[in-house]
Amino acid sequence: MGLQIDTGQPIFEAPTSFAAAASTALVAGEITTLTWTWRNDGAETAVAPHLLLELPDGLAFVPSSMSVDGEGWTAADPTRAPGQPLGDLAPGETHEVAVDVQHLGGDDALTASATLGYDYTTCDDLQGDGLVRITAPTVAIARVEASLGAIPAGPASPGQRITLSLSLANVGAAPTRDATLTLALPEGLDFVADSLVIDGAPRPGAALPPGPFALGAHDGAPGVLPAGGLVTVSYDAVVEPVDAPMTLTVIAAFDDSASVDGAPAPVTTTVAVTVCGDGLAGGLEACDDGAANSDLNPDRCRTDCTAPRCGDGVQDSGEACDPGEALDTSCAYGERSCEVCGGGCVWVPGATSWCGDGQIDPRAGEVCDDGAGNSDVAPDACRTTCLAPECGDGVQDSGEACDDGNDIDDDECSDLCQAQLCGNGRLDQGEACDDGPGASPPCAYGDAECQRCDERCQLIPDAARWCGDGKLDEGEGEACDDGNNLLELCRYGEVACTVCGPDCRPTAGTPTWCGDGSVDGVHGEVCDDGNTRDGDGCSSTCRPDVVVSGIDDGCAGAAGGAALPVAIALLLMAIPWARRRGYGPTFEERASSLSRRSQPTGSSAAQARRYKRRASSAFGVTPAPRS
Repeated sequence: MGLQIDTGQPIFEAPTSFAAAASTALVAGEITTLTWTWRNDGAETAVAPHLLLELPDGLAFVPSSMSVDGEGWTAADPTRAPGQPLGDLAPGETHEVAVDVQHLGGDDALTASATLGYDYTTCDDLQGDGLVRITAPTVAIARVEASLGAIPAGPASPGQRITLSLSLANVGAAPTRDATLTLALPEGLDFVADSLVIDGAPRPGAALPPGPFALGAHDGAPGVLPAGGLVTVSYDAVVEPVDAPMTLTVIAAFDDSASVDGAPAPVTTTVAVTVCGDGLAGGLEACDDGAANSDLNPDRCRTDCTAPRCGDGVQDSGEACDPGEALDTSCAYGERSCEVCGGGCVWVPGATSWCGDGQIDPRAGEVCDDGAGNSDVAPDACRTTCLAPECGDGVQDSGEACDDGNDIDDDECSDLCQAQLCGNGRLDQGEACDDGPGASPPCAYGDAECQRCDERCQLIPDAARWCGDGKLDEGEGEACDDGNNLLELCRYGEVACTVCGPDCRPTAGTPTWCGDGSVDGVHGEVCDDGNTRDGDGCSSTCRPDVVVSGIDDGCAGAAGGAALPVAIALLLMAIPWARRRGYGPTFEERASSLSRRSQPTGSSAAQARRYKRRASSAFGVTPAPRS
């Protein structure tokens, strides 16, 4: 806005004359466009106007970027005095001047201005000049400062868990637009799952986010960190085992993708990793004397880098004793007093324990201890051995009918300390059974193995009842009982009969007779060909019958020798079987008879004997010796 002398001159005032910026939030190195609009609202023409652009340190005019009323003035430079000439502006006319400026850094908030100088002539021919200055909107940049550290800050040891803490603060005057963060861990540090926390909000995950991730997404638009804003990030890692000391570098890289001059340098922190024995105490180590570490020498750092302590088995300064991890503050069982190495590695009176002290000591096997009340004669008292009263200790306690001091079961007092009486449910001496008081209940019908015990603890004879026991039990539906559960045969020779069946009811028996086709040796049958005809090899009495003719006497050249008929062979085979079972005549009787009947006419007695020997040899029958 400029100072006007009178109303007869050019006038450039808001709101028709103003300045604007294409973007007011930048990052270092970014270019934006500033535009000034000049409208002559006065009564006179602004003659030979010229524009001078005034830029603060940190903003630079971009050459060849000036345009007037949309037309590029590539050769113009409005930053040079006395300014860039423009065309005359008659009343009501407008000039729009645009230039590009680049933010070079420096101050976070920078303001540019433009001055328009001009001449004019009034209606009464008076000459004058004017000067109008308009300031553009402030251009600001975001500036993020980052810091990264490890907690604890000192050296770490293998297996130790550490926390990495990162803070990002926008100390600039403008918000970020596309800010991202990349977290990385070096080899030697393992990320702890689900330990990532951003601004106090956990971000579950088994690993760090891969690659860049947007900041501000948890509290506003992704990537936008407002001026004055702060983001805190923390995550945990565990130091991996190492063989030698080393230094690990942790990196956190912040970036805003709108920057044209490259990402800011990442922030780093280092974690010094020590190992026990390197002489540098850190992390989980309480001490580290390097090669001087010892598990034997007093007052030395131990080889596991722990400080000397009571209970490590080495008597250090200030300790009266140190038995190691086997520290025991108790006297031996039965001792009434003693000194032991106490928890502070000093000699102290030991805790005592003995049977009779009134305290039960399970470690020593005590199950009771009534102190002075222990007794080996009083019923139900804890014994002087600090064991509970029991059957067989010679004292009749509650629940015992007797106690003879032994565990013999066949005397008057059983091994359960109960009197040996019929009806006590125990099989005592002289008892065949004992089912408790009174006689046993009757046996259930059909239980052949059942036994009953009477009031005198003796077995009741024939207590079991079942079909086939030979006793008729009509109450259970038996019509007969012949003492077995078999289907019986009819009397020999009967072709039909009625017998007592397996269910103790009358039923048809199995008939058997000579001529039924089945040899019944029990009733003297030697053969049974299913008929009662004689002369067919098996007689009507089921004994072999034979037809013998033409027996060869075995002499060489004898004429008319004949083979044995089949019936003779059957007879000779049947004779040994029948003889073994006591049936029929002896072998000698049958062989003599057969010899007499079968030998040719005129045979001698010697020939008969030869035939007899041949028959016995052929069929495996040994004749009785001659008398």
